[in-house]
Amino acid sequence: TVASWVADHGVQIVGGCCGLGPDHIRANKERLN
Repeated sequence: TVASWVADHGVQIVGGCCGLGPDHIRANKERLN
């Protein structure tokens, strides 16, 4: 899963690209916390 990949690789910053807005970033943050 993305959450396990993030944990395994010590990811600390997650960004986005065109078409992603605050709601998308917030949803990912909530899922990963």
